[in-house]
Amino acid sequence: MAKSVLEKLIVAIAAAVALRDGAVIGDEEGQYPQANVDSLSSSIEAAQVVVDSESSGPEQHEAALKSVNAAVKMFEASVVKAADSVVNVSLKGVKLKGWEDGVERNHSIHLKSGRIVNFKNGEAELPPDLADELENAGYIE
Repeated sequence: MAKSVLEKLIVAIAAAVALRDGAVIGDEEGQYPQANVDSLSSSIEAAQVVVDSESSGPEQHEAALKSVNAAVKMFEASVVKAADSVVNVSLKGVKLKGWEDGVERNHSIHLKSGRIVNFKNGEAELPPDLADELENAGYIE
């Protein structure tokens, strides 16, 4: 026997609750932002109101089902991916060799590796590996 729209809505709400309750909140890979958890919770609560209302009918059940399903899809898409996660990068302050203090201008170094390093007033903040490369090449102090 086919399920009614109300029964499908109840199942969808239960699945959304399980998804939300199993989610880890945070900004690391595999976690979910708090705002997206809150948004899914709001959709679940609104759908539950429709289920609990004696005056709601098939049209309201169908609309609530679509809303919950859309919220679940949006929530699943909001999982933090590796490229989105917060990465703490340490930088090293460097100074061009022979740069005269007080001279104000921009300078670029084009490395054989294809990297371009920009300096402002003879200074730059660089990842340690790039700073080491420039130091080994004799460009920085």
